[in-house]
Amino acid sequence: MPIDHPPAEPPPFLIVEDEAQVMGVLRRILAPYAEIRCASSITEALDALASNSAWSGFVMDQNLGDGDGLDLLAMVRNHHPEVPALLCTGQLDVGIVNRAFDLGAAYVCKPVEVERLRRFAADALGTSSTDEKSAPRSEMFTAVEQLARHARLSKAEADLVNAVLTRVPREQYMNEQDITDNTYKTHVRHVLKKTGCKTLAEVREDVLVVAAKRLRTG
Repeated sequence: MPIDHPPAEPPPFLIVEDEAQVMGVLRRILAPYAEIRCASSITEALDALASNSAWSGFVMDQNLGDGDGLDLLAMVRNHHPEVPALLCTGQLDVGIVNRAFDLGAAYVCKPVEVERLRRFAADALGTSSTDEKSAPRSEMFTAVEQLARHARLSKAEADLVNAVLTRVPREQYMNEQDITDNTYKTHVRHVLKKTGCKTLAEVREDVLVVAAKRLRTG
């Protein structure tokens, strides 16, 4: 009888960012794609790099407390020349842009747009995470169950996520569930608070990312 092996997980992403609030945002956006390792300085980043040999991608702040993120990336390229990298900076400087290009890194200005970060992660993993066709409904619903457990959603809140996922119109959903507009809004607030998302569209995107990842590694 063949042995069932657990699905292979993609290597982690490494985020190097010295602002705790920005780190939290980056981590939340990238978490559905792969494991996240975090470092708040070049020193911590080098320790993290030494502890792991395979990476899905690097997201690095350019202006770190103990040095330049570009100098860190140059060191990283000695061992990981092909791993996708994204440099985040508050400066629009031609010299920085050109050096990032020479080091094979994409370049974005802060504040980083959510969709740009998601696109970077999806490209790094070789999948279009926002494409519904890449994730069958069975995987989508399994991903919702996973989200419900992780975020401790109630059944009503999980039902709402499923409705958003399958694009059920709001009025139709309210009629099917026999709930009022106020109850609907309450469920939405609870889902957003528990998931840390700002909109239901972000919740839907996160579910699609997880579903596509399950399909790819299954």
